[in-house]
Amino acid sequence: MKCIVIDDERIAREGLESFISEFDFLSNVGVFANAHLALEKLKTETVDLIFLDIEMPLLNGMEFAKLITDKQAMIIFTTAY
Repeated sequence: MKCIVIDDERIAREGLESFISEFDFLSNVGVFANAHLALEKLKTETVDLIFLDIEMPLLNGMEFAKLITDKQAMIIFTTAY
């Protein structure tokens, strides 16, 4: 299952990367510090699962979820709050 991580906080990205690496069925194909970079990636690659922070500057997780065109991707919203 191909997945990506989108979170503006480095420690959260690293924690999710570590979590994903514990599962053989998950393949991390991208880690992004902002949602705009992730949108560019999703133009060229489909993913099955998105770990998505809710509170981010510029484009928050809820806004990002409305923008993605691949409605088959599951989203797990993450937050430190």
